[in-house]
Amino acid sequence: MKQFLSVILAVVLVVSVSGSVVNGTMAQFFDTEVSTGNEMTSGTLLIKLIGGPIEAECASPCKWYTADMEVVNCGTRDGIAYLQLENIANIEDEVGEGVATSEPELVAEEGGQVGETTVAGLGVDCGADTGPPDWVISKHVDIEIWFDKNGDGEFLELDDELIVQGKLGELPPDIQWELGMLPADANEINGGWATYFDYYADSETLLVPLIAGQTIKVGWVSVWNVGDDLHVTFDTSESGWGMDETALYVGAEPPTTHSPGRFPYKHEDLDCATTDEYTVPLGGLTHVYIATHAAGCDEETAWAMGGPPRKLRVKLHMQDVPEAYFGYDYFDETDPDIQLKCWDHWPTNAYQGDICQFDMKFILNQDSSYRHWRWQSGNGWSYRLYNQ
Repeated sequence: MKQFLSVILAVVLVVSVSGSVVNGTMAQFFDTEVSTGNEMTSGTLLIKLIGGPIEAECASPCKWYTADMEVVNCGTRDGIAYLQLENIANIEDEVGEGVATSEPELVAEEGGQVGETTVAGLGVDCGADTGPPDWVISKHVDIEIWFDKNGDGEFLELDDELIVQGKLGELPPDIQWELGMLPADANEINGGWATYFDYYADSETLLVPLIAGQTIKVGWVSVWNVGDDLHVTFDTSESGWGMDETALYVGAEPPTTHSPGRFPYKHEDLDCATTDEYTVPLGGLTHVYIATHAAGCDEETAWAMGGPPRKLRVKLHMQDVPEAYFGYDYFDETDPDIQLKCWDHWPTNAYQGDICQFDMKFILNQDSSYRHWRWQSGNGWSYRLYNQ
């Protein structure tokens, strides 16, 4: 019996010792994985203007003067564009100071008799802001501003694309007129800020802003074709930004890489040039996708980028005396060339040489269809951004 118990104790002792050895040498089984490069980058709103300004030199009454421009969103988020007229200035030229150059003009200014018709004067215009408020030329300049809201390139006379209308000097100050949606460029190449755009053969010359560092316009990329030859020009002469090399992609399909080194066309060692041009055969293609990249001598990089442009039309007209004032029908309003029949001396209340200047400020705000919801949870306040 003692021998049997000894065997049992020996077994227990061995098990106990073995357990002690195992606990002392047991390995922990686990693994780790680290996710790096996590970040959240805010979108950008970057508005650029192509064309302008409107310059009506040697203007005469009874004629409209027009300038077409294009507004582009070069950012990454759609936005609503607004327009504000600022710094309206009335400048009196020495040549025209206090001068009424003809009888019709004098009558328009001060009133008088034309034939058997008595004409009420529109108010003497002194040009500068030294006289009564109604004497400045800006209060006798008609202005119309049109914006191509739907992007069809046309302005319809009876729709809501007429944004601003009235006498320039009588428009409410500090008013922001809403132009409409200005879409951003959605053609990103595999993320990042590399972008491409498309071009249709035999269309008008396409101008796309060249943006460095995502926010700085350093120049333009212009695209046009002559027959089967596609011309692509980099031009940074306005800003003086020097280019060390450029790269170009042209193809029937959008580019699959944002690496300029893998683009089919490349110019190196440009020695800080401010212009560079490519001529590429279209090979019968009428619709191509284009990506352009430039590396600056300042080690900054730039891409041609921007959403589809929206046209803006500005029209100016020097106020003239209506025909009804004279009791005569001088012009046939059904004649499509009526403006060609206007007279340089048609009566107006602007003295010769008077100048009216103004600025147009464009503002781009985030699309108002985006809203922030804020609600309270057990751990505090939470936010959500959603598209309405």
